[in-house]
Amino acid sequence: FIEEGLIYRLPWGLEAIRVRAQANQDVIADGAIIDDYEVGLVVPAIESGTLNRSAALLMQAGFNSRKAAIQAVRSTNATFTNSRQFKRWLTSDEVFDLASRFDWPTPETSTLWWKFVEEYQPTSESTWNVVNEYIPVVWLPEYIPQSGSFVKILNYDTGKTQVLRSDGEKVGLLQLRYDLIKTGIYY
Repeated sequence: FIEEGLIYRLPWGLEAIRVRAQANQDVIADGAIIDDYEVGLVVPAIESGTLNRSAALLMQAGFNSRKAAIQAVRSTNATFTNSRQFKRWLTSDEVFDLASRFDWPTPETSTLWWKFVEEYQPTSESTWNVVNEYIPVVWLPEYIPQSGSFVKILNYDTGKTQVLRSDGEKVGLLQLRYDLIKTGIYY
């Protein structure tokens, strides 16, 4: 009951109320709307058991000790409020130096911290970098490429790399087998 009702359904319900109130500009009292109140901490506080937004984000990212998350945030005076700031904090020299002492965030949770850092995988909210590279393509005769069109590049067992339109239709071949990026878009 506790996990199902309080950890999952209550935060989901509260978040649904907040989103609906924002979308409809519902008047709460005295002409105030939901955006007039700080409600962004309610759900993380229920899920993580702390009103410290940075500690709540650290726990939402997968660090499983509330006490150690609060200590990690307090000892570094961290004030991150979004994933980009969190990633910057997590990869900072200060955090690395503290963790390298093997008694941080607490002596009991140092191993847990290193396991978290090792397993932490950023979400798809990661910022992509633009990389420009000229890749010679042999286009199929019936296809006329348009500048800026998105394509998929796919390696097949034949040793060649195929160029596909967004609908999966083959439109060309690369002259060499290309070492593909794991995530991203080619155009």
